[in-house]
Amino acid sequence: MELLDSLTVDHHGDPKRVALYRGDLARIPPDESVDLLVVSAFANDYEPTPTSLIGALHASGVSVAALADDMAADLRQEFGCWLSKELPAAPESGFRRILCFEPALRGRPEEVVGDIFRCLMPILEGGFPART
Repeated sequence: MELLDSLTVDHHGDPKRVALYRGDLARIPPDESVDLLVVSAFANDYEPTPTSLIGALHASGVSVAALADDMAADLRQEFGCWLSKELPAAPESGFRRILCFEPALRGRPEEVVGDIFRCLMPILEGGFPART
């Protein structure tokens, strides 16, 4: 992963950092690991194609299809998203969970992309400690 730029924002005396990286999201280094990796998919289609993030995850040992079979939270009807259970290899995998966005269930992607953020509210309120 290559850091292209970053911005630090003061949030009530607690600095927060937003960073822009270029690289393979399936291979996030452990020192840059995140709580949640957002991926997108066609409805119920987790085929690991060679040029997709789902394909890159599969090649690195993470099956989105297997995660979909045993979700932590299914919010597809309300927000077009589902949350995986915690990955056993976290944080070595670079992320703890996957949030899969399936926009075609609710509309065109550009119309429903805000559902990703709306989906986070019940997840965070349910006790998932996402900070990154």
